[in-house]
Amino acid sequence: MKDTLEIKIGERYRYHGKSYEIVDTRDDQVQMRSTDRDKSVIFQSKIKLQTKYNKGELVRTQEAPISRDNAQVLLSLPEKHQINLKRKLTYVDRILAEFSGRLPCHATKNLIASIAKEIDDLKPPAYSTIYIWLSAYKHSDRNPFSLLDPLCRKKNSRFDRQHPEIREALRYYLDALYLIKRPSTITDVIDAVQTSAKSSNHQRPAWDQIRIPSITTLYRLIKELDPLAVSVKQNGLTTAIRRHSWSKRFSEPLRLFDLAECDTHTVDIVAVDELGRPIGKPFLTIIILIKPRYVIGFDLSLNPPSVSKTVRAIKHSLASEREYTGQAAHYIMDNGPDFRSVHLRERLELIGAKLTYCEPRNPNQKPHVESWFKTLVVQFTHHLQGTTFSNLEERGDYDSEKEAVFTLEELRLKFEEWLEIYHSSFHRTLNMSPRRAWETMRDDQFPARRYSQDQLDGLFLSQTSSKVIKGRVRHNNLFWTGPGIARIGSLLKKNEEAIVLYDESDLGKAIVYHPRLPENRYIADAVDPTYQCGLTMYAHNLVRAKILKEAKRFSYREAKEARLRLNMELAQGKSKSTRRKRAILEDLQGIVDNFLDDTKDSPDYCDIAEEVDENSFLNESTTPTTYATVEVSHERRNRK
Repeated sequence: MKDTLEIKIGERYRYHGKSYEIVDTRDDQVQMRSTDRDKSVIFQSKIKLQTKYNKGELVRTQEAPISRDNAQVLLSLPEKHQINLKRKLTYVDRILAEFSGRLPCHATKNLIASIAKEIDDLKPPAYSTIYIWLSAYKHSDRNPFSLLDPLCRKKNSRFDRQHPEIREALRYYLDALYLIKRPSTITDVIDAVQTSAKSSNHQRPAWDQIRIPSITTLYRLIKELDPLAVSVKQNGLTTAIRRHSWSKRFSEPLRLFDLAECDTHTVDIVAVDELGRPIGKPFLTIIILIKPRYVIGFDLSLNPPSVSKTVRAIKHSLASEREYTGQAAHYIMDNGPDFRSVHLRERLELIGAKLTYCEPRNPNQKPHVESWFKTLVVQFTHHLQGTTFSNLEERGDYDSEKEAVFTLEELRLKFEEWLEIYHSSFHRTLNMSPRRAWETMRDDQFPARRYSQDQLDGLFLSQTSSKVIKGRVRHNNLFWTGPGIARIGSLLKKNEEAIVLYDESDLGKAIVYHPRLPENRYIADAVDPTYQCGLTMYAHNLVRAKILKEAKRFSYREAKEARLRLNMELAQGKSKSTRRKRAILEDLQGIVDNFLDDTKDSPDYCDIAEEVDENSFLNESTTPTTYATVEVSHERRNRK
């Protein structure tokens, strides 16, 4: 059994593998903030911390910088107060030694004059002052702190000096009125506390009345509450940490390809189709090398954030046909559903790269890509026709859809032009342009690992099997065909299926082969290239779920009316989840329209109407709000 844990503000502990500093202790609650760059904050009871301390799970790693031990406090006093304390101790110790605690008036005055002459004290204390000093010194068992000036002494907190009933009433009304999502005013809390105290006094005898604190005292008590703890109760932990953030400087990677960050951003511009009709805002996923601040890969499309979209950006960053590309040793990605994938982790590990996921709701663990998106918004997006700006206040009366003129392909070209300008522009942190930084460091590095398009396609392929019907193979209501597919079908035995390899990041093509003849492989093209080419599996699942939910009797008129009703319901939704789903459906509007129009007379449409759980597809994808990364495990655990 270890000793009783005495927690002091300013101490540091090792707890759950992280370093924490004690920043506040109130009542039985202790606030601990991480000294690492993840900015985590935890609130623990003293009883729980004592238990962890006894088990060895809480280890003190650093004492408080200013302890209340006598020697340390004396040394921490300003020189003026140290001199004054020594002066008082000289008088008190000499008088105690001379008179053994008594204070004969005439003899004491003579001794005071003698001591003052010895230490050159021009203003010696009076007899009454010595009496006060000596009384305080003796009652404190000769503790020198009893002789300190009042401002130098440690005081009990204002809260602890209140009557127990006042403290209890204040706690109750703070929890009920102030420390909630929609807090009342401080005035309301003060009125409630004073009213409660007055009501209690009416039931008490005259000799046992509670001293009711003034309005000013109660106001100070409330304002002395820890700002972070108040913000956590009123605004939530994420907002509270953002408002009370702290940071450390990030350590730069040593080599060119040591570290890369990846993230997805909704581009604040409305794209149009070939006929000039608005089709929504595209999504941009980028891979940025940290050392040279160089964007080595991206995907700009209507495909919503997903693992498939991330794979497209990674493949773009590894392509050997482009000059400034290469494989990073370590990728840092957001913990959202657009990056979380065992398949993606395994593929990156296969080529020798490490993948680390940030902690949820902690964008500061990948600050470079977040900062880069701000540069994109300021220098590029908000200068194009059809921009939606960042909020309604900035947009004003600007009609983004009416002013929109850029197709998705034109936006890609514009973005690539701007990216060239960015890479050639001066960067303050680098003290040169990203391209110059790349070329300067490239000469001292090993050649970058890059891959051909065939190698990349083979690396990220998924496998399924399918029967061959009318020269077509099928998976998840996607169809591919080609000259060699019919031959494979003629060679298949009963209940035998062809092997289909497809890329979830681009469903325009597939590779098909006979299970007994794997060396003979054939390229299969999409039956409907206008729909499948450039489409990700995640976007396809969203389209299917939306169509199936609306097409009650497989009537296209009914489907379009149902889509209108769904959009109206979502438009009235107030929750964050509903707004996010609405944004995805709005941005996929053009894809759905084209799909409905192009397949209206297709005999395969009935196949699409099989039952699908739309909730498994309409996933909420959160794009992330100092530097540190914490690897988050996505292994499945057996729940007891």
